This record gives sequence, C-alpha cells and structure tokens, in this order.
Amino acid sequence: MRKMIMISAVVLLLLLAGCIAEEKKPQEVEFFTEITATLGAAGNGTQFQELNWRVNISNIGGKTAQNTRARIILHPEIVSRMNGSDVRQIDIGNMQPGVVGFNGSAIFNSTGVSKQDIASWEPLFKVKIIWIEDGSEREQAINAGN
Repeated sequence: MRKMIMISAVVLLLLLAGCIAEEKKPQEVEFFTEITATLGAAGNGTQFQELNWRVNISNIGGKTAQNTRARIILHPEIVSRMNGSDVRQIDIGNMQPGVVGFNGSAIFNSTGVSKQDIASWEPLFKVKIIWIEDGSEREQAINAGN
C-alpha cells in the first residue's frame, strides 16, 4: 500500500511539473507600443491647433527587427489643413529587444472646425512600424488619438 501511494505521488509530481514547465517562446519580433498625444491651441489664438505625440516602441520578442522604421500617418483632415504635406518617418535601424522613443508634432489650421468635428476624426493619427524579419518586409499599424 505504501509503495502504491509513493508511486502515485511521484506520478502526480511529474504530471504537475510537466504542466507547469515553461513553454519556449518562438524566436520572433514582437512589438509593444505606448502612445500619448495631446491636442490644443497653437500659440495665443484658436485659429491653429497643435497635435503633439510621444511614441515608445518596445521590441519584446527574441529577435532583432532589421531596417526598422516608424511612420506617423496623420488623419487626412489634418493633412489637408497643414501648410504643405508632412510625412514623418523615423529610421530606427536594426532594433534589438529594447525600447526606442520619439516625439513629434503637427500644427494645422482649425478655422471653421469645432471640437466635435475634430473629435470625429478619431484616430487623429496612426503609427506604422515597418521592419525586415527572416528576409521579408513586415508591418504593423497602431491607431492613436488624443
């Protein structure tokens, strides 16, 4: 009887150990982003609005993301109200696991536009991350707002 209890205990322990064992994560690029944005009057008047952002990109995977770039894609209503077109791209290069952050801003003419109009433009911008992994170009887009 004692042998049977001992064998059962050992088998139970082995089963539990197998269930708890850490699964190995495949080596791949995986991004986590943290985005903050503010929108307010630019200068002393209300004719122009300024959109400011802070983007932190973390590579939480186990692989280096090669030729990494981050692109800010503003809402078309904002782009149409800016003086000239404004394409913002940050060249990060080879991004090992870790964090990269950057700031940016855009000023646009808000004449004739209400706060409700601007709120309906959500998301105000997107962040598109583009990188090379295993010889293929990959991308991930993240909506942001204010």
